[in-house]
Amino acid sequence: MPMAEFTMALLIVYAGVGLCVAAAFLLVGLDRIDDSARGVYAFRPLLIPGVMLLWPLVVTRWMTLEFERREVSGAMTGRSNEKADRS
Repeated sequence: MPMAEFTMALLIVYAGVGLCVAAAFLLVGLDRIDDSARGVYAFRPLLIPGVMLLWPLVVTRWMTLEFERREVSGAMTGRSNEKADRS
């Protein structure tokens, strides 16, 4: 029985983290990475189950796009990477 309890606890933690990621992504992240999703809130509840299930992929993709967006905006404003300046 302890193995079943451990598996159940692991699933609950996974779902809890997924719910937190879904809330953050759907409230903040989606607007930042997808221009066509700005101001459109009716479809977001439909994404909750998928984001909860695939949260590791969502976080990875979100962070990748966020870093790319920052690099592009830094290059457009004339800012260079601080690490490159130190080298």
